[in-house]
Amino acid sequence: MDFLTQLWMPIVVSAVVAWIISAVIWTVMPYRHREWSGVADEDDFRKAITNRHLKPGYYMFPHCTPAEMKDAAIKKRMSQGPFGILHIWTHRRGMAACMGGSFVFNIVTSVFVAYIAWHAMEGRADPAYLKVFQITGSAAFLAYAFALIPGGIWFGKPVRSMLYDVIEGLFIGLMIAGVFGWLWPRAADAVDAAAGAMGALPG
Repeated sequence: MDFLTQLWMPIVVSAVVAWIISAVIWTVMPYRHREWSGVADEDDFRKAITNRHLKPGYYMFPHCTPAEMKDAAIKKRMSQGPFGILHIWTHRRGMAACMGGSFVFNIVTSVFVAYIAWHAMEGRADPAYLKVFQITGSAAFLAYAFALIPGGIWFGKPVRSMLYDVIEGLFIGLMIAGVFGWLWPRAADAVDAAAGAMGALPG
């Protein structure tokens, strides 16, 4: 666990940076807002859902089990559409809870980025900035972008939204890489700290 004591500063700072960037993207940037559309006659739509007493969870339509996929009626329904996924929540999550949960995710991700980089460089205290940047940036990019792609492929996420995810993940990954490259402990820092401690001793 040496990497935690040595890299706690870049872990915390990179998590804060990722959290701020994500918050700005989702609250300020207009392109994300345009991804979401309302439903015509929303009151009737909500009433129809309420009357069905759906439990919280995911609902897919048309729906069938794997064994039913060869049935002619199911094939016809599948070929005609429309297709969709309905997600029913138990309650609307508060903003504070969502942002807090996101920050926990950012911290955990930065811990794993630090773990990978620390072992990749065998705990060296004097790596080149670019080497730290390459390793931490690659790990962060994978965490923030690539993990979202399989779900998008299988569940019909628009290609534009997936592209947004990848671009945002790349940007966050680069920012995290910059933080780790900047705050990675250097041998020179350790020497200066030791010299300062020796100088403070009474002569």
